[in-house]
Amino acid sequence: MSDEEICRLQNEIKTKLPTRLDDATTLTNIECNPKTKKVSYFYDLNDVQNMQNISWRDFVEQDFDLFKQNFKNGVKEQYCNSDIKNKNFKATFTYNFDNEYFMDFTLGLSDCR
Repeated sequence: MSDEEICRLQNEIKTKLPTRLDDATTLTNIECNPKTKKVSYFYDLNDVQNMQNISWRDFVEQDFDLFKQNFKNGVKEQYCNSDIKNKNFKATFTYNFDNEYFMDFTLGLSDCR
C-alpha cells in the first residue's frame, strides 16, 4: 500500500466522522499527509466517566497521569499492529475531555520495538 493510499483510506474514514468508537470515545477528525508521512487523529473523551464506573471528581493529578499512560499503551498496541506503522507513518493522537485539551502523544516506528 502506497503512502497516498494510506491517506486516501484515512480520508474515506474522515467522511464518516464523527464516529463513536466506544462508550467514551468519539473520533472527530483525521488529517493525513503522505509527503510528511504523518497522520493525526482527534478524539473527544466527553463520556469517559461512563468507563468502568470511574469517579472523575475523586481523581488527583497522579490518577490522571496513570490514566493517560494506560490509555497511551492501549493506543500504542493498536498502532504497532497497523498498516500506518508498517509504512513508517508517525501518528499523533489528540484528546479533548470536557471540551478542553486533555492530552496528546505521537507514535512512530521506534515505539514498536
